[in-house]
Amino acid sequence: PDITGITITPDGVVRWDPLDISGIENYSPITITYEITINGIYKKTTTSNSYNASSYIQVGTNTVSIRAKVQLTQYNDYTYDTTEYVYTNSSIEVLDIKLPYLMGGMPYAVIGDTMYLMGARGPEFSNYQTSMDIYTFDFVTKTFNTLDATVPLYNGYGNRNSFSAVPVNTDIYIMGGTSNSVTVNDTLKFDTISHTFTTLLKKNLGGAYNYAYYINGYIYVIPTVFYDDLVTAYKYDVLNNTYTTFNLELLKHHNMGVAAVDNDLYIMGGYASSTYYAHIKKYDTVAETLTTLPYSLKLGTSEMPNVVVRGSDIYLFGGTTY
Repeated sequence: PDITGITITPDGVVRWDPLDISGIENYSPITITYEITINGIYKKTTTSNSYNASSYIQVGTNTVSIRAKVQLTQYNDYTYDTTEYVYTNSSIEVLDIKLPYLMGGMPYAVIGDTMYLMGARGPEFSNYQTSMDIYTFDFVTKTFNTLDATVPLYNGYGNRNSFSAVPVNTDIYIMGGTSNSVTVNDTLKFDTISHTFTTLLKKNLGGAYNYAYYINGYIYVIPTVFYDDLVTAYKYDVLNNTYTTFNLELLKHHNMGVAAVDNDLYIMGGYASSTYYAHIKKYDTVAETLTTLPYSLKLGTSEMPNVVVRGSDIYLFGGTTY
């Protein structure tokens, strides 16, 4: 038999029909192993002990090959290999470009057709320290470039990491983060035209991996980890270089997903007291009110690494659940 009924969805889920092994279904035990190869690299097997089982696998890529092996373990491990099936999903493009080196944990900001990346960590650096180099990625030419500027050291000696990078017109505001396990308490402005930095007001924003969005002249900073009874959030006045604080009543939640749509901040999920939450709250930055919306996430979820806004839609990728 050969694998039939293979489909792949735009989000990269491959499914296939049950393998037809009629005539030997009574020779138990039978093990069917599907071998999955993604973009020419062997990735995963999925095994079924039921002869009529179909299966699927999440691949999220453009070229997938699948081969099934039928094993009759009672009869000297007889193995039958099906014909390899190759499926190409044209809706997903794999770019033939690479980062300058192995890089992770990079704050980034997008201005026009350019993405600015800085504060990368990786094995290229001593003891996985953070690089203060600034890289750009051009969405038109799909190329990387290294700028003639570096992120200033914190207090003159410490590399910064896990900070927020917020685009405002042609500037990028660098806020929060840590340096050598110490919370960074200053605010920087990077001019993408002159490639120069300006040091602004000092403020302890609660450490690493904060969400930060620019709305109507203000940058709203929401920490993802905190230790107060309420979430203490921060509002930075870009014109006057001042901070004010406001509280979000989330009962010690942390690692929420946060997105900005128009004048509102949407705060989704989170974790607190051994509970994963699925609720969605909206903070109106004009009325300065927090409301719980009448709908929620499918599952209680925290640690959502990617929250993307497209028009009025919010996309959540990944996360941790119970």
